[in-house]
Amino acid sequence: VTTPATGTSEGVMTYTCSACGYEKTEPIPMTDGLTEVSTSEQGATVTLGNGSTNTDLINGVTDSNYTLIAEGENCYAVIDLQQNYNLKRINVYLFNYNYGFDVYGSTDGETWTKLGSNTVDSAVYNKDDGYAVEVSGSYRYVKVVGTSYQYGYFTVYEINVFADLNETSLKGDVDGDGIVSISDVAALLDYLADNANVPACGEDGLDVDGDETVNISDVTALLDILSSSAE
Repeated sequence: VTTPATGTSEGVMTYTCSACGYEKTEPIPMTDGLTEVSTSEQGATVTLGNGSTNTDLINGVTDSNYTLIAEGENCYAVIDLQQNYNLKRINVYLFNYNYGFDVYGSTDGETWTKLGSNTVDSAVYNKDDGYAVEVSGSYRYVKVVGTSYQYGYFTVYEINVFADLNETSLKGDVDGDGIVSISDVAALLDYLADNANVPACGEDGLDVDGDETVNISDVTALLDILSSSAE
């Protein structure tokens, strides 16, 4: 992928002959207002359940080398997008059709929220378009967990993560659940107690009062938002 597709412009795929070096390009269709944020060229990384890495899963080519992800407790792949994004869709390109999987999101790589799943459909093999799972929420990490597979492996060609880069997060929605509530106050206080625990809104979203610092005044600003919404 030379240039990833976005919601406003086509992307460019470049093919290079390994024998003679000849190159050709093809357009990549626009992505319905969404932008792919998961390719290795964009800085994303991927780690398999056994601790190994494999960039073939996020190289932007849906029919390149497939990756064998072992069954059992290690049957998953985690993509680190390097920052929080407002996620909208996950496309998983499978080697075969008798595979089911779950998709999870996380802001810290430790606490996971289930975002969706794909159940086994032995009548459909959708390698060309992938299996799309619609998701929502602001997350940095995406985990795809194989729940059913053949021959002892969950085998995947590519995982694409799409986000809406134009979507503005709801002010005060610290935990990223789409509403402003007392749970956001708890999430902000938790962050102030332990800066390593970044909520779903990301570090920028913690600055509720807009003074470019995160401190107790942001808790006050958040309580003001809750108070005004209750009136």
